[in-house]
Order: sequence, then C-alpha cells, then structure tokens
Amino acid sequence: MKVITCGAAFDPSQEWWKSVASTTNHQQLMSVLKEGENYHVAIIDSVVGGVCLTKELSCFKREVPQTIFFVRFIGLCPDAILKSLLTLGIDGYLMDSPSFETVQGLYSLRSNILTVNLADGKQLLLSEKTISCDQAKIRVTATEALLLRRLILSQGRPVTSKMLQVVLGYNSIARTQTVRSHIERIRKRAYEAGFPSIIGTQPKAGYYIECPAA
Repeated sequence: MKVITCGAAFDPSQEWWKSVASTTNHQQLMSVLKEGENYHVAIIDSVVGGVCLTKELSCFKREVPQTIFFVRFIGLCPDAILKSLLTLGIDGYLMDSPSFETVQGLYSLRSNILTVNLADGKQLLLSEKTISCDQAKIRVTATEALLLRRLILSQGRPVTSKMLQVVLGYNSIARTQTVRSHIERIRKRAYEAGFPSIIGTQPKAGYYIECPAA
C-alpha cells in the first residue's frame, strides 16, 4: 500500500512513516498524484487544510478517483467540519499519528467485495450496497457496509464500539448509541430476510461476525 501525505507530521518513532512520500501543500500533492503515481492513500493534515481543503477536496476526488483520501486531525474533529468534509467526499479521517495497521485497515474498508464463512458453514457476501447469504439478500446503507466490513476484517474477533466509531467518522463517546442502533437495524432486517445469525455481541468486548475465528 503506497501512502502520500500533505503537510502531515507524524510520529518519527513509527518506522513505517519513513517510507511514506510527503508534500507540503495541496498544489504539490495534486501535482504528484496527477503525474501518474499510483498512491493508494493520501493523508491531508487538517492544519494545512483549513478552508482550502473543503474547496479542493471535490477536485481531488474527481481528478484522482483511484486514491483514497483521509484527513488527519490532532485531537477531536468538530462535528460541523467533519460533516462538511464527508459531504464533499472524504473517505475517512484519522486521529493523531495512526499506525500502519490502522491506515491499511481503513483503506481495506473502502475497497473490494468481501466474503466470510459463517459459523454454520454458510457464506456471507458483502458488496458496497448489499449483503447476501444463500438466497437471502438485503440492501445496506454506506454506513452499514462500513460497519460490516470492519467486523468481517476482524475474522470473528470482537470490535469495540469505540473502534466502530472511528470507522464511521464519529469522535464522541456519546455516539456509542448510534453504533448500537446501526447494528440492531442490520440484525432486524437480516432476520426478517431469513439470514442466519451474523452479528454477535461479547459483553465489554464488542461486536463480531459469527464466523470461525482466524
């Protein structure tokens, strides 16, 4: 996975950042991306972004649709700013100096169709807009698809509500109820469509896809 940053100063103690390409402003970032370099992820620092970021993000997405764009914030992201960025098409946001595993995981959530073998031997298939199992199929929202992708990538291991909030771009502990509501809606529709049990809950540990653990 090739990563490029714009104005982002990350933790030098994390070895993987030494191999990350860097630019200092939006113009330089766009110039590099349009030269044909196939970067999978571009991380734009919110301090460099400011008002210009909201104006130029749509252009970025249109010019280089193959690149996933994240905005990096130090501390909490104000809800109004986050809502504006999501409307313009940002793919997600990162907090402080994320690890390689965090960036790679979030990138994976935005790409490809995922499949997982459930505990009962059946196969669950997740695309951008639907989940299916045998003959049962339901539509899911983009938010629900992101939740399911994160759970599938964990291969049966519990994912905390806090981690799911990061996937959804939520930065408030108060949003735990929102995550729970999304999970319950998925469960309800899946049950009504004839799905087997697909999402389990482990008290104090989080949610998981009911599949044989890796």
